[in-house]
Amino acid sequence: MPALNARAVEVVRQAEIFFGSGDDLSADVVRAAARCLQAIRPAWRLRSRRSSDGSSWQPLSDKSLFADWDNAAADRFAHLASAEDGRGCRLVVERLAPVLGVRRASSLRVTFPGDTGASEMVAFCRWILEVPFLWGTAGFVFERAPTWGFMVDDEPLYARARRLWCVQILDPVLLRWDALNGLPGTNWVTVLSPGFTAAHGLMLDDLCAAIESLAESGVHHLRGSQGIAIAGGDCPLLGDINIGDNIGPYLSTSRVLRLLLLTGASVHAGPLHYPERWRSWLLRFVEPQAWLAGIGRR
Repeated sequence: MPALNARAVEVVRQAEIFFGSGDDLSADVVRAAARCLQAIRPAWRLRSRRSSDGSSWQPLSDKSLFADWDNAAADRFAHLASAEDGRGCRLVVERLAPVLGVRRASSLRVTFPGDTGASEMVAFCRWILEVPFLWGTAGFVFERAPTWGFMVDDEPLYARARRLWCVQILDPVLLRWDALNGLPGTNWVTVLSPGFTAAHGLMLDDLCAAIESLAESGVHHLRGSQGIAIAGGDCPLLGDINIGDNIGPYLSTSRVLRLLLLTGASVHAGPLHYPERWRSWLLRFVEPQAWLAGIGRR
């Protein structure tokens, strides 16, 4: 899908994992993610690293990338790619230290090439279940060119999100804080740790039982050593309401996970940050009428 203008976002296949502590996103975890991607598809071997000023791509050196990576007092960032020009399979890592004693969520994000199959995305989700994560999602996601500020400030995003219900908004700045408090909706695959679900009053065994009851609705789950992955259907959807995509499995998944969903943002600014509008998007699968009606307009 083409962008609507220079700032507008595109739709990509993506998986993003959030970590409750920067200590959990160690150099070993990043290396393991890179090995997993290469094992899924050899062409996804990460070869390039974006320069610190963002102006160029350089050959990837493990030694230079991970020098002092696990220093808990400092932020660490890495933008890696399988192609020399920064294209192909991309891995973005943000290991964030607390600010004035306040925790921030660290994250690991994979943007897959357009020809990536559902089974390849599932293979990466299986790997997620073996690392000490907080929560994560995989499927179609809105993405814009790297820039500072809130992604949800873009007016075109609102129009596209009204049409493409299953494309997730993962604002990278906003979620440094809000990811610790809940899910910004669900996606095709939603991965959850037992600590995260328990903090919201939902035990993993009870959740598994609830998901098993939805098998005939196309919702499935897989347990790993560090949590559970829930898939709403056999492949990711755009959820285009103009052509009648069947979003039933997404609806069912979100309703089971309602206790985990965010209902607002920690800050408010821009077209999608109006409190009522943002809430209606976050809860669109459990309270669809509000998002259909477009409440919270100027």
